[in-house]
Parts: sequence; structure tokens; C-alpha cells
Amino acid sequence: MSVIFFCGALCSAASLQGYVDAAATRGLDTRVLLLDTNPLSADHGRDLEIYRAAVDAEIERSRAAGRSEDVSFFAYSGGAKFATRIAQDTQVKGLFLLDPVDGPPPGSQPSARFPVYLGEIDASWRRAGSQNASLPPAGLRIVRTEKGEQKGFTGTACVTPAYGPRLFAERLGATSTEQLTLEQVGHLDVLFKGPGLLGVVCPRGSAAAKEAQRARALEAWEGFLDR
Repeated sequence: MSVIFFCGALCSAASLQGYVDAAATRGLDTRVLLLDTNPLSADHGRDLEIYRAAVDAEIERSRAAGRSEDVSFFAYSGGAKFATRIAQDTQVKGLFLLDPVDGPPPGSQPSARFPVYLGEIDASWRRAGSQNASLPPAGLRIVRTEKGEQKGFTGTACVTPAYGPRLFAERLGATSTEQLTLEQVGHLDVLFKGPGLLGVVCPRGSAAAKEAQRARALEAWEGFLDR
């Protein structure tokens, strides 16, 4: 099986290293897809097609190598909008969303460049047993941070409440057992490597809280892989 990681804003491959390692040590193929976060050049419609092509190519590589074509998605932050949209019409094994957010970058408004993809999804897709209902209930996990939706010193939140984990849970029909809240930490605290000085834009937890709650997030991911 392959695991494709969708990064979000202020995220790099190193940011997700612990989560990637957890998949790799289980013998799973991994690939990290990065998001264009420059508000001057980013175009989420274009990025969606780039990500969709990358997913198709990964599945084709597995097929050509005679490996399992099963694929799961791990998505952080804004990467979750693409993973969720692609999962709607791709046969995926599971969808793990870490502090997911849809819509535009913080401080921006939805537009043609920054659409809200969850508006195109309803909960019946995941559970109805139709041709496109590729995810069983056990194939979804949504993890949110308590401080992710709080405003930082810039006056905006790193996770816009209207487009954050609660919207994903609602649109995907997540049960209470498929959701987890990490207390006393913020959006960037679940990463294994922060974005440096840019990290001041998001409210953060204490060092002890970050270590404890990142361990909980990793434990949830490992349990998801082992299900």
C-alpha cells in the first residue's frame, strides 16, 4: 500500500517526518506532496489537478511494479482540502486529516483561485455503498488542535473556523470516535519541524503540551495505519 502525504501552509517534508517514518517502518511506500503557499502565485484549482495527477501516477507505479494499488491519504492543514476532494473519486483505503482547513489562505476570501471544495462533498459519498463510496467508516480520522482556530497576533486564525475540522467532520459524516482533539496546542505544534520565525503567526502551546499532544497525534496515526 502507498501513503500519500498532502502538506499545507507553513509545512515541509521535514515537518511531517515522524508521520512519514511511521508509515515507512510498516513497509508502506510514501510520497509527500507540497502546497504552493505564495498568495501571489497559488491557484488551488491548478494545484488540485497537479495533486490528482500525482496520485494517479503513484497508483500506476504500484500497478506496474506488481504491488498493492491500495492508497491512503494523510493530509495536514490546507492539504486536506485537496486530499478530501480527490478521495471523493479515487479508490482510497483511508483518509487521515490533521487539523484540516478548506477555503482560502488566512485573511483571504473564497474565490475562483481559492474555492471551498467541501461544498462539493456530502456525507453520503462515504457511507452509502455506491460506486464512489470508497471509504468505510473506519477509514476516516479527523484530528484538531484546541488552539488552531484561535486568532494570533495578526488578528487572523491559522485555521479559519468556518472552514476547519468541524466542517470536515460535518461534510464527511464523522462519528465521535473518528474525531480527536489535542488540548492546549496550536496548528503548528503537531509538526516535527516548525517554519521558523513564521511560526509566530499561530498561537502555540507550551513545550510540554506540544511534546505530549504531538505524541498523541502520532499514536492516532499509527493506530490508523494498523487498523
